[in-house]
Amino acid sequence: MIAGIVNDVCETVSGLQSVKETENAEEKELYFGISTGKGLTKFKCKSKADKQTWVDSIRNLLHRVTAVETINTSLETTNIGDST
Repeated sequence: MIAGIVNDVCETVSGLQSVKETENAEEKELYFGISTGKGLTKFKCKSKADKQTWVDSIRNLLHRVTAVETINTSLETTNIGDST
């Protein structure tokens, strides 16, 4: 895996552990993470709705990239078959 590339989005991650956060379950729900070659990077959002918007948007982008990679692979396979 390449370090700067986002591999996945993690909707459920615990935030930095502090007394306030361990006592408040709702506070923990405001974190999400992105997985890269360097590991998991956590983000804290202002609200559950804000978090969901970020998670959904990142997932959408990852799905788009996957679709483009699939198309490119299909085209490469077609080109290889046509050149023989």
